[in-house]
Amino acid sequence: MDKANYLDFVLEIIRRRDNQKGFEVLPRRWVAERAFCRMIRWRRLVRDYKRRMDLSTALIYVAMGSLLIVVMRTHDFLNRL
Repeated sequence: MDKANYLDFVLEIIRRRDNQKGFEVLPRRWVAERAFCRMIRWRRLVRDYKRRMDLSTALIYVAMGSLLIVVMRTHDFLNRL
C-alpha cells in the first residue's frame, strides 16, 4: 500500500449492499478478474511454489508483458504510433 500511495493510485473497495437481493453487476470488477483469468493460462502461475519469490515476481512480469503485447496487437495500437 505504501508504494501505491507513492505512485498516487486510488484504491476503491466496492462491496455488496446489505439490502441487495439477487445479482448486480459491480462497476469495473471485470477488469481485475479478466487480468487474473488471462494469467491463469500461464501454467507456472497457477501454483505458487514459494521457493524463490524473485522468480515468481519475474514470471508475473513476463506474463503481464506478453498480455500487454497481445492486447496492443489486437487493438491495432502499434500501427497508430
